Amino acid sequence: MSIKTIHPLYESEPVSGRDQAEMLSFRFISEIDRLMERDDISKKELARRLGTSASYITQLFKGDKLLNMEILARTELVFGVRFSIEAQKVQAVPEKGLRTKNEAGNDRGSYTGSSGKTKPLFAREAPPRKSRPAKKK
Repeated sequence: MSIKTIHPLYESEPVSGRDQAEMLSFRFISEIDRLMERDDISKKELARRLGTSASYITQLFKGDKLLNMEILARTELVFGVRFSIEAQKVQAVPEKGLRTKNEAGNDRGSYTGSSGKTKPLFAREAPPRKSRPAKKK
């Protein structure tokens, strides 16, 4: 399965620190997927080269696990690349309501695989938490 497109909802409106961490991880996974296609490497072969299990790679691509710095460092070595980091100013996200469905009615976003089918972005994502009113001092 190839990850081609991230739904714009996630690009423009992360709603929590966890959401932002997932999107950061997903952006790296999308780039790793591009490198895998470029070099014609399967997930199983990537796992072998990274010194990890195929199931861990699958969990990363499904969004069940977040990437860590050690895997990113090993990925740079495997593909002979250097990931670049650039901070960009973004618009503030209003804190009022959480948008949990995209325009297609899918929960929290989707991507289009190489088959052309739209699939959920993160299969095991928990529903958003309701915010509590602030305590009075």
